[in-house]
Amino acid sequence: MQSRFTALFLAFIFIGYLGGCKKPTPPPSAPQQQENAQAPSSTAPTVETPVMKPIQEEVAGEISGDLDAINRSGLLKKVYFDFDKAMLRSDAIATLDANAGVLKKYATLRIRIEGHCDERGTEEYNIGLGDRRAKAAYSYLVNLGINPSRMETVSYGKSQPEDPSHNEDAWSKNRRDVFLVIAK
Repeated sequence: MQSRFTALFLAFIFIGYLGGCKKPTPPPSAPQQQENAQAPSSTAPTVETPVMKPIQEEVAGEISGDLDAINRSGLLKKVYFDFDKAMLRSDAIATLDANAGVLKKYATLRIRIEGHCDERGTEEYNIGLGDRRAKAAYSYLVNLGINPSRMETVSYGKSQPEDPSHNEDAWSKNRRDVFLVIAK
């Protein structure tokens, strides 16, 4: 008897809930009816919510050539830094975006990001600065969806200058990250 009563009570609550969900709309007043009669009926445009898709790496064919030939081809471009800085400049960001496109196209490539500095400063300081530069590029590429397991970083400090001259032009070339393909 009690279970019948409980079932009946729940049915009553459910029906009452369904009936109470819809509130009747009051009829429009006379001025509103007149406005509605004059205004053409139109439906508001619906806006679709964009769907965020995770960045996925494309699986493309393998790149031809040996690693030295690939690296000499300039497939991945270098990025440059301001004096005593590891912050990515706008030109470096554009280059990293292009490098990320290459890495997404050739999803099997593994790279090494080498951080370099100019000759000014101690070796110890420049090793740390080169490391911060390489890690800045690494982090940016990870944020673009490149799998971290495909990249490694190393700092050479000032030990491998691109231009051995002792002037600002040479120093600006030496403050860089180099991207080398280490496996394909």
